Amino acid sequence: MNKTGAEIESDIFNMISGSELEEFVNGSAYKKGVRPFGSVLEDIVVGFSAGIDGQRQTGAIDVNIYVPNIDAGSEDGRKVPDKSRIEAVEKKARIFFDSLVSTEYDFPKAATIQSFEAEGLEQYYVSIKIKYRRITI
Repeated sequence: MNKTGAEIESDIFNMISGSELEEFVNGSAYKKGVRPFGSVLEDIVVGFSAGIDGQRQTGAIDVNIYVPNIDAGSEDGRKVPDKSRIEAVEKKARIFFDSLVSTEYDFPKAATIQSFEAEGLEQYYVSIKIKYRRITI
């Protein structure tokens, strides 16, 4: 039986929740749309991106890990990306997702992990696109 996007999102969220990846950041894991407004923590947000039904369901899940900017030390209070922390989060995410194992899903290699500015938040986010293929139906 095929799963819905919300069910697949929940499955991946449950793999991340309580994992060493979540323990590595100072925030928490959330499903898309429920991260607390104004959070300045290193939160992980999991969201269903795309899916194709068929004999084997395939698709993608977006995982974004937010990293707050740091004080630049200037008089105007400007903040800048915390490049060393972003790099550490990217590396931890790569190691975590490269070793992710499930009895229900196969995770083929996906896009390169990279970071983007979260406009208006004084944060960057590490973007991970996880491809999945359900191996049990």
